[in-house]
Amino acid sequence: MKPNAESMKAWAAKKNFIPKLVSIILAVILWGYLTSSESGDVKFKVPLTYKNLDQTLTVSRLSNKYVMVKVTGRKDDLQNVNSKNIKVFIDLSSARVGEFSSFKIQVERTDIPDELEISINPDEVKLFVEKKIFRNIMIKPRHSGDPDKGYVLGRIKAHPEYVRISGSASLIAGIDGISTEYIFVNNRNATFKTPVKLEKINEDEIDYSISEVEVTVPLIPLADTASVELPVLVKNRVKGFVYDTVTDKVSVNVILTQNRSVESLELTAYIDASEIPVMSNDLAVNGRYEKEAVVHIKNGVSDEDGVLSVMPETIKVLITREKISPVSGE
Repeated sequence: MKPNAESMKAWAAKKNFIPKLVSIILAVILWGYLTSSESGDVKFKVPLTYKNLDQTLTVSRLSNKYVMVKVTGRKDDLQNVNSKNIKVFIDLSSARVGEFSSFKIQVERTDIPDELEISINPDEVKLFVEKKIFRNIMIKPRHSGDPDKGYVLGRIKAHPEYVRISGSASLIAGIDGISTEYIFVNNRNATFKTPVKLEKINEDEIDYSISEVEVTVPLIPLADTASVELPVLVKNRVKGFVYDTVTDKVSVNVILTQNRSVESLELTAYIDASEIPVMSNDLAVNGRYEKEAVVHIKNGVSDEDGVLSVMPETIKVLITREKISPVSGE
């Protein structure tokens, strides 16, 4: 026999079903309200940025590069908060060159409800402000592996040969070259060109004019090569400076074609002083400027034509200012 409406009502009344159902619904509503109103927090590691720093200055010796940010409030309000909503910065409009000073960290919030509280750790940082300097630094291609049997690897050339960097003198002064990522020559037997990235040093604190260069990788049959030792000359000397090369000679491997001899190539090794200018903000040690210069080879009337490799590819040059003798009176 099927239950009818009257019997169902009687059963519900007997079991107090309706009050119990109402109680359950109210409990669920209350639980939902209490849950949504519960407090919580989220934490982010946010990079520290600068504002109002003079373009001629740069920051070094920063005590903290990141700041821990804690956001506290209702869990519902925290659901849409992420690190992109928060920026931490320091105002360097009052920064002075040559001083190690403390600066308060400020917070910039975007699309974050006012009810949420933000705290940071640390709330201040110490840093040193220096004059920004610029230098042209030589690019040093690196390779890995060996070419095919019977072939030799020539002088890898980067285009361009130099990268311009800027930053604090304390960071840049000791940099004499920027290496490329490794160029793989395993089992190759023909000259090729390829783009390659630079392995940047202190990228967060030093600006680079380029991130990638194209390199030419020459691979030559061993039978077509010969070697010779050449003295290094200095060309395009700048008036008022004296140039002394630490290395006097280099060993040059060349390609011989059409049964030509090494002597007939009329080879000359030199460095170009115009490529290593002394800048006003360069640091002198004991009155001398130490620079790294690329060794060029001139083949008759052509530069680099037929040159396979040079050892060493770069040499140190000591540059001093010419002493001007006082004019004696008559």
